[in-house]
Amino acid sequence: MEKTILLILNKGDLPFYLKDLCNALSLHLSSKIARVHIDILKNPPSIDSRQFQSLIPSFTASTADQFLPEYRITDQRLAPDLLINLTDHPYPEIPWENIPVLTPVFLTNLSGTFSTAILQAILNRENFVTCTIYRSTSKENHFNLKGGTFIVLPYNYKMTLTLTINGVIHLLLDCLSHLNTSYKTSPLADFGFHPTLSSTDIIKVDRLIRHARRKHQLHQLLYSYTWNIGIIDSPMEEVALNPGKKWEVKWLKEATGKCFHADPFGILEDGKPVLFFEYFNGTKGEIFIQSNGNESRNLQVSKYHCSYPFIVEDKGTIYCIPEQQASGKLSLYKYNRVEKTLEFISCLLEGFHAVDPSLVFHEDSWWLFCTNAADKGADIRLYIFHSIELQGPWKPHQLNPVKTDIRSARPGGHFFTKDGQLYRPSQDSSKGYGGSLVINRIDRLSPEILWKPQLMVYIRNNYQGFIQKDGTRFHPVENSP
Repeated sequence: MEKTILLILNKGDLPFYLKDLCNALSLHLSSKIARVHIDILKNPPSIDSRQFQSLIPSFTASTADQFLPEYRITDQRLAPDLLINLTDHPYPEIPWENIPVLTPVFLTNLSGTFSTAILQAILNRENFVTCTIYRSTSKENHFNLKGGTFIVLPYNYKMTLTLTINGVIHLLLDCLSHLNTSYKTSPLADFGFHPTLSSTDIIKVDRLIRHARRKHQLHQLLYSYTWNIGIIDSPMEEVALNPGKKWEVKWLKEATGKCFHADPFGILEDGKPVLFFEYFNGTKGEIFIQSNGNESRNLQVSKYHCSYPFIVEDKGTIYCIPEQQASGKLSLYKYNRVEKTLEFISCLLEGFHAVDPSLVFHEDSWWLFCTNAADKGADIRLYIFHSIELQGPWKPHQLNPVKTDIRSARPGGHFFTKDGQLYRPSQDSSKGYGGSLVINRIDRLSPEILWKPQLMVYIRNNYQGFIQKDGTRFHPVENSP
């Protein structure tokens, strides 16, 4: 049965993101979508913000009617199943009771294209902005339903705004998918409407953006990253949970030119390390192997870009699950110890652009963690799948994506345990791709209940998580044989 979703807007307000929101809702839901306006104008910024208002496309009411019909609140034909509050009032006067209301506060706080949240983040030199979706059925019952953390590019306000709005729209879609799923929400004390900035703050933000833009352009012109792999002869948990300690690193021979080594995983054979890693040849990534100090060689896994050759053992057999998200498949390969080759076994996921797939066997089940390259989600949205057997079938978690966070969603290497506690390394990309490693403690894994990650340890350096050697930045050591 088709449902009706109503967008509640201020009088005369036609936000510039409205068509993108409607297209996303229409694409993912079989619903009738319309809009109604409350009889209150949106509060404009109390300061001169013209330099941040240049992105507004002109929507007229007749243009908006073509993709989002307008009704009056008093229209007797309306029987909404869900309301999305896009006004800047936490409790808009509406005639319906006991109907779920979702309020994406980031969108409600937008005045044109002026985002106080983003500008405050730039002013405070923060690398991320947090956005929350609230659910209510009455004025006395508001809950924090779902939240996400998105990157702030201090040199590009327009791109930051675009990425954040896209992320919030995805959060809304996630909430709509999970409305009938029981999981714990947090009571809400304050909606957080109408944050303020002064004219002096706006001048400071404008200067910070111009300075960051010049710095970014200079960095792009003069610098490039060099990635390499090192081995530390210590248990992984000791390295991960002691970020301030100095370790002796044995470095691989560096690749030349625009090539580099990255994403190392390893096993021991006869007490000697065998490394699987990505070799980027200047055009695409390929999976290479190096054993017993011999020259590395190409394993010829796929015609697609390959990276992150995650290694896992099951019933005495070594398997490799490389990322090849461009193929839209996640494949399982068996490692042939004699021939030192990878043999295709089966496809674990199809039609899913899995990024940095990481597996762990925990409490009699296999768990697969990855992000999704679709909709610019490679660094932001974490997905979990579970299966009794390694080869599947794999079932998605009921709350996928279970996490939306630029600081800790994307996997960053093997799981490990310490004193019986399970930990998951992940990447903090809020300061740039692969900017640092974050260690997440997993309190519980189950198909029904969302595990609750807690950020425990940040591994920081000049470039977070990168190991410095002779002034060159290297990839973090993600796995040590």
